[in-house]
Amino acid sequence: MEKIRSVKLKWPDVPAISDALCIVEPRGGGAVTVIANEQGRDCLQKVFPKWSIPWETSSWGFSSDWLHAVFQMPELARRGAHNLPPIAGGVPLDEATPAQLAFLRAIAAKNPGARAMTWDEQRKPQFELFMPSRAHN
Repeated sequence: MEKIRSVKLKWPDVPAISDALCIVEPRGGGAVTVIANEQGRDCLQKVFPKWSIPWETSSWGFSSDWLHAVFQMPELARRGAHNLPPIAGGVPLDEATPAQLAFLRAIAAKNPGARAMTWDEQRKPQFELFMPSRAHN
């Protein structure tokens, strides 16, 4: 059983403790915006190994090594050749909530070794951090 610990975070703390930030897009239509450093991008690429992720310069206020991309989750999953974990309860990706999609993306990045976070402005706490297993540290 994983230990859960709650800490208060501020926006500037994010790049110091994580490799990828998956943003809940309330009106995203299946999209998840991700901001990631090199480690995070490497882990995210392992989830969709046959898709060349179109990383772009980020304007989110992080250092220049943090880039962003938008993942159209249901569309990418339909293409096949992915390593996404299943959504709890077996919810189809087309019916998943924005929070479920961001969580799924974060867990998919965590599994190969990234310290992944979700950010949901509509939740308390807004940030949630998922640490990889000790085998990846």
